[in-house]
Amino acid sequence: MEDNSPKRNSFNDDEFDIELLFQKLNRINKKIWLRLTFPFRVLFLNTKILLITLIMCGVISAVLRFTLPKYYSATFIYEPSLKADLFHLDLLKDLDILLKENNSTAAAELLNIDENLAAKISRAKYEVLYKNEFRRDTIASVEVLIIADDNTIFDTLEQSILSYMASSPHYKKLHDIRKAELNTLEEKLLQDIVYNDSLKRTLAANTTPRGNGGFVYGEPIDPVRVYESGINLTQKLITTRSQKQFVNNFELVKPVVAKNKPYFPRFIILFPALFGICLIILFVYNLKRM
Repeated sequence: MEDNSPKRNSFNDDEFDIELLFQKLNRINKKIWLRLTFPFRVLFLNTKILLITLIMCGVISAVLRFTLPKYYSATFIYEPSLKADLFHLDLLKDLDILLKENNSTAAAELLNIDENLAAKISRAKYEVLYKNEFRRDTIASVEVLIIADDNTIFDTLEQSILSYMASSPHYKKLHDIRKAELNTLEEKLLQDIVYNDSLKRTLAANTTPRGNGGFVYGEPIDPVRVYESGINLTQKLITTRSQKQFVNNFELVKPVVAKNKPYFPRFIILFPALFGICLIILFVYNLKRM
């Protein structure tokens, strides 16, 4: 008879290997499950500590809310006349760097304000608002955020920041050039209007009807075109004078609005921050015990 015992042993070995594999997979799955459920198990097993932590964080946040120095915030929006010119952003960046370094002397010199007033400013950040948020090639306006420990100085700071940018040599030169161009254009338009009015008076005095049907005017001067030219010149003069009202490099779009509610400290910020720190400490402590 033929012996089949070696085959049975091989079959038993295969069964043992598969069973061992399933045991390893089960251990891996169990470790993964324990890792995933670790935060929930920590919270469930430490409910009393969690409750005490909530109360303590609430009390500490309330105390810090009324004891820490208060900082207020306000924003204003300005629109640059030259949309492609970005030099004013560098000026704002330089100012914010000085404020972050607590260099109130240099900041006061830039803004042309008292040093004690400059010492009350904490930050002067900005955000660029583009006409097209996807292309970001043309600036629509710039929003400036001022943070200070006094909410009564924002109006002064708004004008000081705008004057600081406008008085830089670069923008002062652009302002003078633009103003000179508009003045020259206005003088030329006034001269053309005077000449056009003189021409209209001459035509009115020397034009006589010819023929039996209506008026026939001789060349080369057409009175209709002269009157149309006078209207166009007047419109251009009105447009030029209106442009002179906006010759500044920066136009204020939205002024600051002083807020009585402090920017910091705020309970709604302090409480989640403190509670989050306590949760991290609790998780790390329990993780080391595992």
